[in-house]
Amino acid sequence: MQQLMQVRQVARTLGVHENTVRRWEQRGLLHAVRLPSGVRRFQPAEVESLRAQMFSSLPPLCTDDDIAPVRALPVD
Repeated sequence: MQQLMQVRQVARTLGVHENTVRRWEQRGLLHAVRLPSGVRRFQPAEVESLRAQMFSSLPPLCTDDDIAPVRALPVD
């Protein structure tokens, strides 16, 4: 079983602020496992699923052939 993720880890994985993760959990976009102390923890598979949804509409990164090479500047 994979270890549950902390709010900070989820935020870094998704590229958002920690408060955004908490807000998404309150709105039901993410499901948190609450420890007896009340601390939120998240399932890694669910976080990865949300991450895939977030970036699914973006075009894939590609390398273009039309990028000019960087030339060294002349030294005086």
